[in-house]
Amino acid sequence: MGGVHRLALVLCAATLAVVWYPGRAGAVVPGSPECRPPQNHHAVSEVPWQVSRYDPQRIWPVSTGAGVKVAVIDSGVDGKHPQLQGKVLGGLDLLDHQPAASFDCIGHGTGVASLIAARPRTGVGFVGLAPGVTIVPVRVSERIQLDSGETQGAAVDLGQLASAIDFAVSQGAKVINMSIYQFVDDARVRAAVANARRQDVVVVAAVGNGHTQTPGAKDRTPYPAGYDGVVGVGSIDESGARAQDSPVGAFVDLVAPGVGVTVAANLSGDYWAADGTSFAAPQVAAAAALVRARWPSLTADQVVRRLLATADPVRGGPRSNEYGYGEVDPFRAVNETNATGKPVPPPPLDVPDRADQSAAAGRTLAIAGTVTAGAVALAVFVLVGAWVLATGRRRRWVPGATPVLPAPEPSEAGMYDWSLGPPPVLANPDRAVTEELARQLRQRRQAQRR
Repeated sequence: MGGVHRLALVLCAATLAVVWYPGRAGAVVPGSPECRPPQNHHAVSEVPWQVSRYDPQRIWPVSTGAGVKVAVIDSGVDGKHPQLQGKVLGGLDLLDHQPAASFDCIGHGTGVASLIAARPRTGVGFVGLAPGVTIVPVRVSERIQLDSGETQGAAVDLGQLASAIDFAVSQGAKVINMSIYQFVDDARVRAAVANARRQDVVVVAAVGNGHTQTPGAKDRTPYPAGYDGVVGVGSIDESGARAQDSPVGAFVDLVAPGVGVTVAANLSGDYWAADGTSFAAPQVAAAAALVRARWPSLTADQVVRRLLATADPVRGGPRSNEYGYGEVDPFRAVNETNATGKPVPPPPLDVPDRADQSAAAGRTLAIAGTVTAGAVALAVFVLVGAWVLATGRRRRWVPGATPVLPAPEPSEAGMYDWSLGPPPVLANPDRAVTEELARQLRQRRQAQRR
């Protein structure tokens, strides 16, 4: 696979919105020499690692994102790709002032949209996390970095970016993905983001590539990821480690796969390998869409808090500037419920004082009187499962098919105090408790068969 060409394409995330661009000399239209698929595009039969990691088929019995519109503010989206056909609305082309943005000259927006909404295709291992959603494309840029390091094509106009956000809201998008960043706190963009949040829209943004915040350094906060309420997304590799060029800072809220991820290619029907936070962000946007479809009564802020509260702990601990609150976990975000079948109300997630990380380390253990996300909820399931099996009752629990945790069924009327001691301190509580649950259930089933 052509590593040089791959790098040249994936770095367009870092240049989509770095500077103010007052205009452009001429329009680029589909079919022109400038419009071409990535040079390394290819067919895909194997299941890409990011698909294996999240195994979205476990989630689809409960939610595919159906009924949710996700706006992709980017370089346009090739709506003719076989896995995106019928999934992409006309949208708006603010770059060339056209009434539709359902084409993509450089492939960036198509790759982003495919991670969200690509439907299953026979013989293809790649699929999006939320194939039931509808994509609203808004074209604002086509800038790309060449092999020489120079950039070519129009960057985003910040006024147009603000207009793109407003348009997405007007079209009923419940989630907005912006794999775009810039180092300018523009009042128009800030106001558009604030309005989107007031209109109950989840806003997700990539945090950029290739820069790191260091003490005493000039402010390099990436926007719109740096705005209040926006979910800033960094990238990790297949081992779960932060990608080398994924930024570090308080603007990182979650991380997701962003190294060597397979995405749909424009103008070809094929696929290519992409790097960067640009391709991590849409996986978080897809998770938000899945939650919105599953729990439509939740507000945008509640959806965001749910994503943060159900994130998988990673190497940075409960909250860090490298990994935010952890790696997004679409399955848990969609399926976590309490005994009533309602979504588990996530606890307030204030960013801890970075000068006192030891206090942050105890955040997940400071839970009292509520069955919340993570190890406590799973521990309740262990105890409840043990109680049910002890009475000889058979219950089937299949992840994704029956997301409601069973409640105790007392044999007598009265008040029952259902309490738990503090959960054990585990390096990875979710997986450890899950394994313990599976082990205990196997033992009890074997005992019943004897």
